[in-house]
Amino acid sequence: MTIPEPPGGHESPAVEETPRPRNTRGRLALVALSVACAALLVLTIGLGSTAFRLLSERTAALAPLPTASPSPTAAASQTVQGTEVSAHSDVRFDGWTMTAKGASRHTYLYAVITSEEKSQAVEVGFDATAYTSDGRIIDRAPAAVYLLPEQRSMYSAIFSEDLSQAATIVVEQTWIERSIPAITGEIVTDSIGSADGYQIEASLTSTLNQVPPYSEMVLTWSVDGELRGVCSAIADIPAGGSFTADCPPEHVGRGQVASDELADLPADAVYDVFLVLETPD
Repeated sequence: MTIPEPPGGHESPAVEETPRPRNTRGRLALVALSVACAALLVLTIGLGSTAFRLLSERTAALAPLPTASPSPTAAASQTVQGTEVSAHSDVRFDGWTMTAKGASRHTYLYAVITSEEKSQAVEVGFDATAYTSDGRIIDRAPAAVYLLPEQRSMYSAIFSEDLSQAATIVVEQTWIERSIPAITGEIVTDSIGSADGYQIEASLTSTLNQVPPYSEMVLTWSVDGELRGVCSAIADIPAGGSFTADCPPEHVGRGQVASDELADLPADAVYDVFLVLETPD
């Protein structure tokens, strides 16, 4: 059977093509991926910033304590209860002494200090550090003193750790300021001694031009030039006038010190008194 040809020639009729739908899913996936990459970049930057900040804080936390800047002047070292004690300062240190090492939680280190300034007052900061024989730090004790021109006073450092293993103690001057004296005058000792063989009593006269704030009187006794007892008394120091101070001394010494309470003061004890000032306002 012959199939008739379509009219109009031998070509097949044109087939109309349906337009392809756009790949919307793919484009959405690409947009989502771009957003995710951007978010990941922001998160990475944030984590990096946090890590840097934490690393900086940790580095600061692990940084060693600032080193003291002592003056070139170094006092001759002295052995106190088996521990070598020395100081680097612009003020003079004499007569190191200490309460019994290991007898209680706190150990007190004392020395007489003297300002050699003729006309200026000095305020001085100190850092006392106790070391073992292998250089390990046992404890540190900061302190500050205010001295009038040519004043003798008492330096003290309080250690809160057991110093039984202390091989050396180094007192370093960390800062010093000189200024016009805020107070003029002095404390004159009229009499000092021990009436009961236990407590030190002093009658004193103040020629100070004002009442010294937050001050104390340190009373001591010694034998053959060595401090053997120290105590502190809070007294009402007037701006000109007489007053008294008294306190029971604690046993101290360069050699071994008994940990029990101090017995009667010896007949040949020599007594002294020192004004310890805070920086006036």
